[in-house]
Amino acid sequence: MLKPVTEIIGGSWNLYVKNWRKLMPFLLLFLLPTFILSFIGASSLYLSAYIPSFTLATNIVIVILFFASLIFPIWVSMAMTKTMHDLLMGSPTDWKQSFRSTLKLIWPTFYTSFFGVVSMVGLAILFIILGI
Repeated sequence: MLKPVTEIIGGSWNLYVKNWRKLMPFLLLFLLPTFILSFIGASSLYLSAYIPSFTLATNIVIVILFFASLIFPIWVSMAMTKTMHDLLMGSPTDWKQSFRSTLKLIWPTFYTSFFGVVSMVGLAILFIILGI
């Protein structure tokens, strides 16, 4: 028999309330790429007014950080999920250990997501062509 939705939500809330201090590093790390990109974007606008040749280097750095900011939150969410699983099972885990144990899962997750998106776009195009 499946649990009712209210029991699942109540259990999730109780797990969060009991362990919010252990989950706080993950919540702060979700915001880190946004702060870094915002700071670099604002500083590049300021520097481009005074040093026009500096904009190319800044744009390259921003593009690299943008792609890193796409992968980093996936890693943080995997580590947070592992930590919540360990808390639910009663085996306390350090957040650094969660990051170390999920490091090997980043690229398989990224590849799976990429190929999933490519296949959905390809099928959508196929349905449009067949519909016409």
